[in-house]
Amino acid sequence: MSASRNYLILFVLLFGIGTAFSVNVNAGIDICGNGIVEDTTDPPEECDNCLDPLCDPFPADEECSNGEDLGRGLCQFTFCGDGIVQATNGEGDNEFCDDGTDNSNTTPDACRTNCAEPNCGDGVVDTNDGCDDGNLNNDDGCSSLCEEEDGWTCTGTAPSICTEIDLCAGFTPEPTTCGAGECAATGETTCDPATGNTGDSCTPGTPSSEVCDGLDNDCDGAIDDDPSCAAATVIIDGCDSGVPDPTGSIAEGILNCNGTTRNHGQFVSCAAQFLNSLGLSSYDKEAIQSCVGKSEIGK
Repeated sequence: MSASRNYLILFVLLFGIGTAFSVNVNAGIDICGNGIVEDTTDPPEECDNCLDPLCDPFPADEECSNGEDLGRGLCQFTFCGDGIVQATNGEGDNEFCDDGTDNSNTTPDACRTNCAEPNCGDGVVDTNDGCDDGNLNNDDGCSSLCEEEDGWTCTGTAPSICTEIDLCAGFTPEPTTCGAGECAATGETTCDPATGNTGDSCTPGTPSSEVCDGLDNDCDGAIDDDPSCAAATVIIDGCDSGVPDPTGSIAEGILNCNGTTRNHGQFVSCAAQFLNSLGLSSYDKEAIQSCVGKSEIGK
């Protein structure tokens, strides 16, 4: 029998059973609630804040489970998962909720296993979430507001798995052309997989001022349509072919044949070779050759 209990019996014998007294009957005994943190208990005590032989019911702001087994034994620090919401538990962690064994990182609307309230971005689709991929990023299918983004589809609840929708499945690009004259260009049809909208990659060139060079510089579909180009045409021996020759270079090149030939036939042949080298249209060449043939040059 321990010394404390011998002392108690002697005290009763000397003063009578009915005499009021106050003795800590647990002093010196390994027990949760004696105010001493002991490692001989099972499990060993982590804390012991209660100094009364019989602890009061466990208070919500206590950090030591002196009088109530919260799942780890008596005289253990309170913890997230013990079913008691504490601003700071015995392990020093802040709690915003605590449903004990019902805490879950996969169940919608449940208190999480770190005693945090369910929130957008925690990887669980709760009642007010359209999706939850475990982050607050945009442009990954599930927005920072946990809403499914356009062009994406999200499945699963812990977490959501989002994949981009290809709205252009089966689409085949086709070659295209655009622009006129010197602005002519090529491209192909396009499709945006996120929206399904189709387009054209062809971009016409930039028009420039029209000059009399046999080209459509201003890209309006007409060649040498500037008024200045009509002032000069190819004239051979008084015959006006009507073909623009603003610089007179075409007529000059044809007339140069006269100095290298001995007769009209050779002159016509030389002129034809020169015209072929210019890349003129068949219509323009025929008009000029008609005047060359009617001329008296070399006869």
